[in-house]
Amino acid sequence: MSKMAGSPMLPQKRARPDSKPTLPRLLEPEQKIYDLIESKKDMGMLAPDLKRQADLSTHIFNKALKALQAKNYIKEVASAHNKRKKLYMSKRFEPSDAVTGGAMYEDGNLDADFVDALRKLCLKHLKSRSIATLEEMWEYCRESPVLPEGCKLQQVSEIVRSMVQLKEVEELKSSGVREFVRVPAGTVCYRSLKRSSAACAVRLSSIPCLICPRIDDCTPDGVISPVTCEYYNKWLSF
Repeated sequence: MSKMAGSPMLPQKRARPDSKPTLPRLLEPEQKIYDLIESKKDMGMLAPDLKRQADLSTHIFNKALKALQAKNYIKEVASAHNKRKKLYMSKRFEPSDAVTGGAMYEDGNLDADFVDALRKLCLKHLKSRSIATLEEMWEYCRESPVLPEGCKLQQVSEIVRSMVQLKEVEELKSSGVREFVRVPAGTVCYRSLKRSSAACAVRLSSIPCLICPRIDDCTPDGVISPVTCEYYNKWLSF
C-alpha cells in the first residue's frame, strides 16, 4: 500500500554534540583506522597499537593512514612521554595534558623554568608557614603572578613528591597541636628541611617521575612502585 500524501513526517534525530561526525564514504581500511583513532578521543593512539588492532598488512595500513591525513581527518601529535613514536588523533580533538605533559612541557620538552618556579614557590610558602598542606601550596602557587597561567594540583603534587625524595621537604601527618594547630590531626602536610641549592633544582628537573605516564598508579607498596622502578633507582644512584 502506498503512503498517503498527507501523512506526517517523522522527526529527524538530532546529532549529539559529542557524537562522531559523519564523514564522506571511506574505504574499508580507512574507516577501520579512523574508528579506532576516534574511539581514543583526546588520548590518541600510537601507530604500533593502531596497526595491531586494525589487523591490516603494512602496505594497506600505511596507505590508509596517509589517505586519512591527506583528507585532513586525523593529525600527528607529539607525546611528551615518547617523542620517537607517532601518535595519531582525530582532527576534532585537542590532545589531553596526559599526552602533552600539560603546563610542565613546552613544545614537547620539559619546561625547566616552570618546574623551577613552581619549586621555589612551594619552598617559599613552606618557609613562611612552617607547615602546609598540598592544597595550601597549590592555592598559593596558582594565585602567584610568577605563574600567569596558574598550575594544577597534580603538578604541585609531583613537584612536592620530588622535593620529598630530594630531602628538601619532609612529609608528615599533623598531630593537631603546637606547630600543627592549623591543620586537622591526621592530615598529611609538609615542611621545609632547608636544603635548597642549585644542584637540587637541576636534579629535580631530571627526575623520571615528572614524565612518567603511570605516576598516578605509583605507590610505595603497589605493583608500580619507586622501590621497583629501574628508572627511578638509576636516577637516585646518579
